[in-house]
Amino acid sequence: MTGLKLGPYIISKFVVLGVLSIIQSLLLTGVFYLTVGAPEQGVMIHPFPELFLTTFLTAISASAMGIFASSLFKNPDRAMTVAPLLLMPQILFSGLLFKLEGVTKIISWFAICRWSMEGYGTIADLNGLKYMVEINGEMTEIAHEAEDFFEYTAGHLTRSWLYMLIFVIVFAVLSGISLMGIRKDR
Repeated sequence: MTGLKLGPYIISKFVVLGVLSIIQSLLLTGVFYLTVGAPEQGVMIHPFPELFLTTFLTAISASAMGIFASSLFKNPDRAMTVAPLLLMPQILFSGLLFKLEGVTKIISWFAICRWSMEGYGTIADLNGLKYMVEINGEMTEIAHEAEDFFEYTAGHLTRSWLYMLIFVIVFAVLSGISLMGIRKDR
């Protein structure tokens, strides 16, 4: 950071990681779209931009969390050892492994993956899917309970995106605060 102010330093990190996130998100969404497919219609617009934006916001939120984690340590090796500790709660509280109720639901509000999964589930209209099972050679629909996590509305999708954007802003501010503390230590 020699000769560089804190604000431009953090912004430069976000610009570089933002460009990389755009490229990765386009590639990931494009390959997914071509190989797996996508819903016939999106919640607000065509599903490709909705999937891309959800993927991009997930990537840039995770990058922001990584920038914050690395700002806490002077040694890159220590920052790398913390990475698994940051990733495990993301997986656990995403809402995919078990139903989030009570305390786990409250904790999940602080997990980027929860909002990411809500966005993807909304775009895919998981509540509207029909679950079919073959019983004695006949296909039978299995009734399932709709989840509020995957409400198929523009407001719900927008809210998921907004929460991921809030993570980016909060982690950027926390990174700045952390780096100001490191600068004062010198």
